Amino acid sequence: MKRVTGKTNFIGIFSMNILPHRNFQAILVKFRKSSLGQNNKLRRNPCQSDKIFGGLQLKTMAKFPELRVAKGVIFFEKISYFWVISILFSFVFGFWVFSQEAYANPNSEESRNVSQPSQNIETEKLGFNLTQAFFNAFSDAEAFRASHLFDVLGYQPEQVRQLVEVTPRPSSLSVEFSPSNPQSGKFDLIRVSAKEIHYYNLVIHHAILEFPNVEIDPRALSQDKLVFNSLDRVKIETFVAESDILKLFEKFSEAKKLSHLKIKIRKNNTSLSGKVHKGIFLIAFKISGNSVINGTKTVRFQCKKMVLNGLPLPRPAINTIFNQINPVFDARKTWLQLDLLGIFSEEGFVRSVLNLSGPNPGSATPSLAGKG
Repeated sequence: MKRVTGKTNFIGIFSMNILPHRNFQAILVKFRKSSLGQNNKLRRNPCQSDKIFGGLQLKTMAKFPELRVAKGVIFFEKISYFWVISILFSFVFGFWVFSQEAYANPNSEESRNVSQPSQNIETEKLGFNLTQAFFNAFSDAEAFRASHLFDVLGYQPEQVRQLVEVTPRPSSLSVEFSPSNPQSGKFDLIRVSAKEIHYYNLVIHHAILEFPNVEIDPRALSQDKLVFNSLDRVKIETFVAESDILKLFEKFSEAKKLSHLKIKIRKNNTSLSGKVHKGIFLIAFKISGNSVINGTKTVRFQCKKMVLNGLPLPRPAINTIFNQINPVFDARKTWLQLDLLGIFSEEGFVRSVLNLSGPNPGSATPSLAGKG
């Protein structure tokens, strides 16, 4: 009984080592009938099988060549743990060498990736300071004047003092920037997106102001203050909603005896309708057309159609009326150096694009707004 148990244990141990062999049963039968299979030491302690296999002589292995498979499997099991440990060691060592090389070479891509978190923190802090500084300067007349925006552009002190009239006062803004040398306050571009800007009686729905090749005082910036050191020009893009234009018309509609005003702005077309009182007569009108730029200084309204009391006016009559109204804006009548780049009618908005640069030497009248 014990003999059978011993053989059973041995077979169980042996089968785990050479299980993939196809002639497994034949090998065991042949092995049990041999003198090696009847070894008393093996029967007493089946766990010594690996030692016995390890000490087989060449003549025994020649007699049982199938056992070479078992020996190879046993050997593989012995060294498999060594392989795993070696692979883990190689991975850890390789990672250590990789990290040391990255830190040793600050110009490498790996080093830049390692230092990226600190750079992101500095960028976020710089963005916060810029946003707060622009909002503070654009929201207060004194802070706006202290930014030296118009001084750096080259305007005269008496002209700069009128800046209180054009302080943007946005409800909110955001800042994008491309730094050139942020430690010295130099930027390739700063883009400010502002909402609900108040300009005289007009509310600008949103605007985008771009400051290319600009230098800002870094010490003032660290205190959330905006001070320009160098600036060539400012590109301004404004979006005025049809509802805000209508509110502007309604402010002087009573003086012009206008009522029931409606405005509709679509792509490449603007229409205005309402009623006007002329003595004892009440005339319903509707005009449609588009704003166009002449050169870079004036804006004209090009009327395509005009209807009075349901009757369309002939072209000569329309031209006579609008020759007295145009231009609706004339940048030559302001001391601000404005170069108009484009004016467009879009869905619900009038979009204008212009450049603001140094003063116009030919203008002697300190006026901030042109005709219209």
